[in-house]
Amino acid sequence: MNSYSIRKVMKFNITEKIEIKRTENSSKVIGTIIPSKKNGVTDTQKINGEQFEVFNCEFYVEKHGDIIVDGTPYTEFKVINPFKLYFSNRSGLLIGHVGLSIATPFLKYLKDSNPSIVNYSYINFDFTKIVRNKALVDQVWFGTTDVHARTKGFNGTEVNKNKEAMKAINDGKATYIKVSIDVNSNGKNKKRIVGFSKKSGIVIVKKNDPSIDTLEKELSLLMDTYKTYSEFK
Repeated sequence: MNSYSIRKVMKFNITEKIEIKRTENSSKVIGTIIPSKKNGVTDTQKINGEQFEVFNCEFYVEKHGDIIVDGTPYTEFKVINPFKLYFSNRSGLLIGHVGLSIATPFLKYLKDSNPSIVNYSYINFDFTKIVRNKALVDQVWFGTTDVHARTKGFNGTEVNKNKEAMKAINDGKATYIKVSIDVNSNGKNKKRIVGFSKKSGIVIVKKNDPSIDTLEKELSLLMDTYKTYSEFK
């Protein structure tokens, strides 16, 4: 399973290392981003014949708990989460190869603290359109007004027949759906199990193709999945 965050880019002019803060006026560093270089040359990743610039990123998360490092006890420590961003000026897409729990705050703070050089927006996946194009739904999460829960979910092969789940999709209240859709990628047209998040994320749950065994092939599947969605009517 691979998780990705996607943004539609209006501006992305990062040419050197940037220390990321929550706002322009903050002093606390919560992460970094730096263009990846190989032998002094900008590193790129080819995805479906298109060259994406590669950026090395780190997002810091503070944890509270008791740990011992080299015999010394600590009650607070920082977890460093490394990942990569891929940016194409040609298609205007920014891809984060990391889960939403890291990508969402990282990209928010990157934009908030550097408005003069970066600007991008969420891709608002239309779940109704996905279902309308014969996607088989087997998982739905949505907000609820129930007293004892903030979110509610349905999971199973008959989710697409559940009235409450489908109403959440049709009313625009669903936040995540997992579906089976046909995606033509890496030379094979197969059913792929894909999750779509309202937080502008795509999760490739099951590739259904063991030959997709490299980063380039995995990213190609992601782009082909996004292309398939974009062509839905």
